[in-house]
Amino acid sequence: MISKRLQNVVDTVEKNRLTADIGCDHGYTAIALVKKGIAENVLATDISEGSCQKAQNNITDARLNNRITVYCGNGLEPIKNQRPEAIVISGMGGTTMSEILLAYPEILKKAKQLILQPQKDIYKVRKLLYQYDFEIISENVFKDEGKIYFLINAKKGDPVPYTETEYVYGKLNILNPSEAFKEYMEYEYNKFSAALADSGSEVSENLKKKADCAREVYQWLNAEK
Repeated sequence: MISKRLQNVVDTVEKNRLTADIGCDHGYTAIALVKKGIAENVLATDISEGSCQKAQNNITDARLNNRITVYCGNGLEPIKNQRPEAIVISGMGGTTMSEILLAYPEILKKAKQLILQPQKDIYKVRKLLYQYDFEIISENVFKDEGKIYFLINAKKGDPVPYTETEYVYGKLNILNPSEAFKEYMEYEYNKFSAALADSGSEVSENLKKKADCAREVYQWLNAEK
C-alpha cells in the first residue's frame, strides 16, 4: 500500500500513453500508474543506483517489466530521446525540479501534463510553468504523517501571469484554501512576524518582501467574507 502523498500523485495523473516518473525511488508510483490503467507505459528514472535496483525488484515482483522501464541517471537525461505525455516529479526541492525540467526543454515542450510535488522553493516551479505555457489546473495542499505537501497539476494551455504573492503561495490555494493550506499560512505568518521582530531596525529587503507576502495571504484568509 502506498502513502497518501504518493496516492494523491497517482490520482492526479490523467490517462496517457507514456509517463515519465522522475526520481522514482522504489517504483511505487510507476507500478500504481500501470496497475490502475492510468499509464500504458512508464519510464522510471532515479539518480540512486540503490533506488533503481529496488524499483526494478518491485517491478519484477509486480510482473510489469514489459510496461515499466527503469533508468539509472540524473533527471531526464536517461530518457532524453523519449517524449512522455506526462511527467511526474515528487519529493525534491523546487530548485532541483526546475533544473531537471530546464535541462531538456524539448521534452518539457512536448509534455501535455506535469504533476509536480516540490518540497520547497515552490514559487520557482510556478514561474517556470508560466514561462513554458503550462496552466496550473489545480493545487492540492494536504497533510500526510504530520507534514504538509503541495501538489501541482499543470497542463499545456494559455496561462495568465500571477502576482508575486500568487507565485509564492499559489493563486488557487489563496482563492480556495484547504485546511492544510490555512495551517501552513498560519505557520508562515508567525515565522516571518517573529523574524521581523528579531531583526529590529535592520530588516533586509528580502525578509520584508517575504513577510509582506505572508501577511497579505494570512489577512485575506482570516478576513470576514
